[in-house]
Amino acid sequence: MQAMKPFAEPESAPDAETLLRSIAAAAPGLWYPQRHADTHGIPRDALTDPLWLLRQAGLVEVGDWVKGLGQGLRLSPHGEKAVATPTPLAVRPPSPTQSRAAPNQLVLGDEARNAVLDPPPAVVAPTLLYANLAWFAVGCILAWRGGVGLEFLKGDRHPGAMDILMDTGAVTAVAVWRGDWWRLASSCFVHIGLFHLLCNMLMLGMLGPFAEGLWGRWRFALIYAVSGVAGGMAAIALNPVSDQGANVLMAGASGALWGMLTAMVVWMVHNRRHLPPELTRDRLQRLGFLLMLNVGVSFVPGVSAEAHFGGGVAGALVAWSVASGRRRPRLWAVGGVTLVSLLALLILLAAVRWSDGWQAVKKWEQLRIVLAQAQRVGEELMADRAAIREAVGEDDRVKLSPKQVESLRDSFAAEQKSRLVVPKFDPKSLVRRATEMAERATAAAGRIPSESELAERHRDYLRAVAAFATAVRAELARPPRADTPELVAAWQAFTAARQQLGFWD
Repeated sequence: MQAMKPFAEPESAPDAETLLRSIAAAAPGLWYPQRHADTHGIPRDALTDPLWLLRQAGLVEVGDWVKGLGQGLRLSPHGEKAVATPTPLAVRPPSPTQSRAAPNQLVLGDEARNAVLDPPPAVVAPTLLYANLAWFAVGCILAWRGGVGLEFLKGDRHPGAMDILMDTGAVTAVAVWRGDWWRLASSCFVHIGLFHLLCNMLMLGMLGPFAEGLWGRWRFALIYAVSGVAGGMAAIALNPVSDQGANVLMAGASGALWGMLTAMVVWMVHNRRHLPPELTRDRLQRLGFLLMLNVGVSFVPGVSAEAHFGGGVAGALVAWSVASGRRRPRLWAVGGVTLVSLLALLILLAAVRWSDGWQAVKKWEQLRIVLAQAQRVGEELMADRAAIREAVGEDDRVKLSPKQVESLRDSFAAEQKSRLVVPKFDPKSLVRRATEMAERATAAAGRIPSESELAERHRDYLRAVAAFATAVRAELARPPRADTPELVAAWQAFTAARQQLGFWD
């Protein structure tokens, strides 16, 4: 049986003098706080205050940073003299107020160096990259089904390919004016052609994990998202239409990537005191080169400089607010996002109100609405006329036009006069004609399906025809008489319905 070792109680937190002698014992090598904490079974945070005292007193100085161990420390010349003195070190502990107010530079330095030299595996940046690739694949499938697959891959502004881009979330000024604000976010995942996608994804794949390591997952995601939306708002606000007056379609992750790039510059400048000067200089030179390269690309025809610069400014502002909020990071982050969002929204609203481009957008949209309404009315009118023609039919025996109804009236007048002269006159043909007209008009009125003003006027007309034909038939069944008030009333109703109809199609 294996004997169990007794549980070792962790040591108490060391004071500054104990740590100073431990650092001296590690000479000529470096002393690492994390290794000391692991060896003695104490929390790493327990070393923070005594190390801060030693740094403040100038007894220790920073050495090299080693992956897995963190920042190394060694004695300063003043610390070597202090250790050689047989008397105890006169290092005063900080007051509670000073301890709370003084920033923990050692911890911040360790965090900064770990972020640059030993970042954790990236999660958000690869997820964004795969999401962009997957969404482009969806667009390719839709384009291929629509017969514009090659045009979509080339990104050559083919009308069919442009329709696919809009279907997958691209943004235009007209779409925003109609209320599709969500496109400002969705357009960050839409790319105009394979080359556009590869350029942006190359930048995201190379710099995204590094930027995520600097800022952390949630802050990186926040900077990326706000920069993308703000860049889209700037592009739509300042460039809603082309020089030829056509709608400008915006798509791509460039605004978000510019925000990521400027946020990296802000981080390096903000944390430069924690990093070796050579490392800071090298990283800033690389980032500066990339910024200048992207500035040049921004003025290439077909590229939105407004989206690039808008996203870059937004990313820098949000990054500055997040980096400055050490004591209240959530409050500062919310403030930065709110400030950037309001600024971008104000720029967009001002452009909508006063810019010539947006005036053209609004006039074009008003014209489109008028044309759409006219087309819809025309389509409804054509449908009504087709339904009316189908209901009335093409039977030549009995027509229901005003001319045929007037012919019936004239025939009735002639037959009535003949009956007065020749008592044995048989009006069977006129009765048959009136009966057929009444039945046909009644049936046609019931078959008109459309519920519209035109259809209702035709129903009223057909009912008036049926009523007049019925009155003619009823009058023929009576003995001849000089006055026919029922027939006169039916004719007046027919005349009014005819005037309301306006014309017979």
